[in-house]
Amino acid sequence: MSRVPIPASEVSRLKTLLGYEILDTPPEEGFDDLVRLASMVCGTPIALISLVDSKRQWFKARVGLDATETPREMAFCAHAICTVDMLVVPDTTRDERFSANPLVTDAPNIRFYAGMPLIAPDGEALGTICAIDRVPRQITAEQRSALECISRQVVSQLELRRARAKMAAVLNEKIVLLNEVNHRVKNNLQILQSVIDMQSRRTADAAAVDALREVKSRVRSMALIHDTLYISNNVAHVKVAGFLKRLTRDLHAAYAGAEAQIEFAVSAEGIALPMKAAIPCGLIVNELVTNAFKYAFVGRTHGRINVAMTVLDGTVNLTVSDDGAGLAHAESNRTEASLGTTLVELLAAQLNGTFARPSEGKPGYSVSFPLPSAESDIQSY
Repeated sequence: MSRVPIPASEVSRLKTLLGYEILDTPPEEGFDDLVRLASMVCGTPIALISLVDSKRQWFKARVGLDATETPREMAFCAHAICTVDMLVVPDTTRDERFSANPLVTDAPNIRFYAGMPLIAPDGEALGTICAIDRVPRQITAEQRSALECISRQVVSQLELRRARAKMAAVLNEKIVLLNEVNHRVKNNLQILQSVIDMQSRRTADAAAVDALREVKSRVRSMALIHDTLYISNNVAHVKVAGFLKRLTRDLHAAYAGAEAQIEFAVSAEGIALPMKAAIPCGLIVNELVTNAFKYAFVGRTHGRINVAMTVLDGTVNLTVSDDGAGLAHAESNRTEASLGTTLVELLAAQLNGTFARPSEGKPGYSVSFPLPSAESDIQSY
């Protein structure tokens, strides 16, 4: 058995091979399919994807062979990787390089070998895709061409596998960072709400306490938006219906008295907004629903608040209405210049939209704004 040649670029070749982090990994369907294809195309009982390490050849995928690796000094593939061309040995017993090889003189009794090097994008040979038979034979031009094609597909699989691993690593880093950011933001918002609560308890002025409660409500809305984004499968977009239902439930718990029976109807099915639009919409709903609690049901324990979002002809319409008694009179009180009204107008402007108060034929407050220009900025699901 002749001495196994060593490629001139052995150090860099091994570095490239190890960079794929594939040695000793479990079987994978993509590679298994390629060796089955090689076996069928070449009509051989044995086909292998062989990767040549410093001391062995290891089989990523194999057909017709039980062994998972062999010593490098016995590897036909160790010879094949020293050239970019296919190594074809029609009869191993007549080739002085292999005639005394234990793989020839003993099981699996190799007589025919055809191995096409797996050439990485940097030019290094990682191993081979090879077809092996137990009888001497020749390889046809079509079979040679097929093995060359399969070798390129093996390398593509290796590249795809490495790309997926890199993406998974980057994603994991981002998840760790997201968890840390979520923890800090959540804690800071909770601290802010606690500070507001402490200040409220120390304040005797009823108007100041009311103002602090409104500030806390806005902070709570921002915390809810943050929480909704964090638990969502898609952190770029917020499913509006679920988000608004959570927001209105939270507002009901904060503002409705124990005896009040205020119902909510939320309609926004099938709409998902980007974070940059969901945050202003959430704050708008917070202001308008809070407004309804404060003014629409004075002296009443029953009522209904409707929150609806629709998309029509390229425009998003967000409406908040209620069945409060004396709407016109209540509206005259509610439309006085206030922080809440000013905030809604500013938020509508942030959305490049308009804010409209209740009027004849329009029983509720509404904000209309155009669909974001980027296709990905608003989605249906």
